[in-house]
Amino acid sequence: MNIGIKGEAGFSLTELLVVVAITSVLTAISVVGYRGYIDSTKKSVTESNTLYVQQWFRSTGSVRDARLDVNPAACRNESTNTALGCITALTQTGGPFQAFKNSYNGDRPAASTIQAHSPSTNWTQTANNGTTACPTGIEFGDIIIEIASGAGVNTTYQFWYCDQGPSNSKRIFTRDNWEIIWY
Repeated sequence: MNIGIKGEAGFSLTELLVVVAITSVLTAISVVGYRGYIDSTKKSVTESNTLYVQQWFRSTGSVRDARLDVNPAACRNESTNTALGCITALTQTGGPFQAFKNSYNGDRPAASTIQAHSPSTNWTQTANNGTTACPTGIEFGDIIIEIASGAGVNTTYQFWYCDQGPSNSKRIFTRDNWEIIWY
């Protein structure tokens, strides 16, 4: 005895499997595209963050030149202040970058994300194209501020960031005109 209703049609197992296969392929393609989008966004945010820090130094340098007070006090144009002390104060409580986040690791504290380093001669020649490895302790998304003292009271700051190079290796990058001199 056949209990089914005449003319009732259903999907065959083959048809259902084809739909599942097509859905799986579309999902896989969209996940790959989404990951690429996320990676490019993280890289853009890292570069923008570096530019933001560089612009803060540029505008603060103008304020210092005018002999006006700046915050934090460790960045004021006073003989007792040092470049390293200024950069350290930027990420401390009350500093302009205390809540700064690493674009790759939001749990990484600002003091680890923005770091000062002394000059390295091998960076200068190759950093624009990302062929130089990031220094030890620097992670993807970190900002490196290279401090080089010039003649007299001049201090030169060069800004770099660590991002993905070939084969997801950590490489440092910079851009032209990302150098600031504080007098």
